[in-house]
Amino acid sequence: MAAIKRSAPKKIYEGDYLFMKSYVCPVCDNKLRIATVKAGTARMIGQDWDLRPIHKDIDIQKYDVVHCNKCGFAVLKRYFGVLPKPHKELILKKITEQYDPLADPVGMVLTYDEAMTRYKLALLCAAIRQVHDSELGLITLKMAWLYRAQKLALGDDVENFTKAVRIKYDGFLDYEEKYLKKAMDYLIKARQTEEPPIAGMNETAIDFLLASLCGHFGKFDDAARLVSGILQSKQSSSSQKDRARDMLDEFKSKRERV
Repeated sequence: MAAIKRSAPKKIYEGDYLFMKSYVCPVCDNKLRIATVKAGTARMIGQDWDLRPIHKDIDIQKYDVVHCNKCGFAVLKRYFGVLPKPHKELILKKITEQYDPLADPVGMVLTYDEAMTRYKLALLCAAIRQVHDSELGLITLKMAWLYRAQKLALGDDVENFTKAVRIKYDGFLDYEEKYLKKAMDYLIKARQTEEPPIAGMNETAIDFLLASLCGHFGKFDDAARLVSGILQSKQSSSSQKDRARDMLDEFKSKRERV
């Protein structure tokens, strides 16, 4: 009996998850085509301590900015929409007049450097427009995630890195910490002044994220207070409370080592 030949599984590429979505720039009315992740295609395989989602074969965070290469306006897709006239005027005056168009990416796939340039523009545009702290917090959190992804892509054998790779690793780590700290500060202000959902997160999710960030930066009393709120909340599920207890135990261990 002849052996049955089995075809090799199809190799999945990052571009297979993407399509070009149409937008109209709310500042200059330029028609845009933005690489976007196809709904339901990217499979989540994990989550970091600060809620960073991990997907198989693609980092979806790279594709979360709508950017106009004519006027320089950029914004997270969650916040894309009609802009008030004063906001348009601010962008035209403070961004567009000095803006140099970015080089077009090769195909739909963005490099991390190309993605980060778009995030930096989104952060600048958000600051100029004086948006809510929650929007600034979400942008800086995602920027920290992108730097972490680049750091992790270098591998985990840090002790055996070459000098050049170690310099890159340390640079990514420094920027990750810088933007995590900014995210924590913005989101703490947002929690104090805005009503949930905050940056798309309900009360339990935002408090879990803030507890994680506070614990990471050694603010253990604030972290414990936030965890206590999660444990006492009727809105928190049993699994969320279990995760919160585990996090609290981890913080206690860290505090004892300090």
